[in-house]
Amino acid sequence: MNKLLLNGLIILVLSQSSAWAQATLWPVDSKNSTITFMGKSTTHDFEGKVGNIKGQLLVNDKDASANGYVQVDVLSLNTGNKTRDNNMYAMFNVKTFPLVSFDIQKADFSNVRQQEGYFQGTLNLHGVSRPLHVKVHVLVDKDTYECQGTFKVSLQEFGLKAPSVFGIIRVADQVNVQFKVIFHEKV
Repeated sequence: MNKLLLNGLIILVLSQSSAWAQATLWPVDSKNSTITFMGKSTTHDFEGKVGNIKGQLLVNDKDASANGYVQVDVLSLNTGNKTRDNNMYAMFNVKTFPLVSFDIQKADFSNVRQQEGYFQGTLNLHGVSRPLHVKVHVLVDKDTYECQGTFKVSLQEFGLKAPSVFGIIRVADQVNVQFKVIFHEKV
């Protein structure tokens, strides 16, 4: 009886270890990843960059599915115009909501030969969470997933009021976001 119980425990432990061994952690390469946002106002278009990108993917080595997150610090958003940036930080209420995150419930890279994939998850912005499905162009190297894509954000959907100057110059509600996020296999 003891030998049967011991063999059962060994099989259970080995099966659990092999399940964990089939997933690999891929942290974001913050130095080489980029997120850019583009907006319009009544007088001109503008563009900004995100300076502090963090995150990771946990990739299932068997079927190339994954989950994870990408997170940015709101104070790292920079348009190159201090007044506009300060208005943007005030709009985000940065003291209360210092982060924007995308929780990736599912990332699918099964069609990587065609360089196609997608992220499905939840965008968390200004205390509001909304589902987001993004098609991604995927380039895979032996230790790198480079994911590129675009999506649109409605400020109103996240409870944000677009900044305005003197009530005359207004920022449009819709902001376009373009990203190139690189994940490196953690060794």
